[in-house]
Amino acid sequence: MKPEALAPMMVALQNRGCPNVNLVTPTHQVPQILAALPEAIERGLIVRHLVLPGGLAGTAAVARFLAEEISAATYLNLMDQYHPCHEAFAHPLLRRRITVAEFAYAVDAVRAAGLTRVEGVTA
Repeated sequence: MKPEALAPMMVALQNRGCPNVNLVTPTHQVPQILAALPEAIERGLIVRHLVLPGGLAGTAAVARFLAEEISAATYLNLMDQYHPCHEAFAHPLLRRRITVAEFAYAVDAVRAAGLTRVEGVTA
């Protein structure tokens, strides 16, 4: 699929109320996905990022990637509502919610990366 076709599809799904665009096993499509992201973001795509305990979500790296490779104007929804359940309790790092300090670190990382349109962050 060409990036020019993928970007409008992502935004159309979002506009129809789709909470996530999940790209399952997209390895062979990564170049097209990355090329489509800037256009999708210009059209209003929101990137949702769930902060995980112990920095497992790689928030700093994700924020740097978005700011440097996509756009510092990427609209990011930084989420702190991770809630462990089911098999997460079998993994020491995932069996707890994030701490206030971990979310503060994530906020600092997003700001340090230079992202300017962030939801979920106050002050």
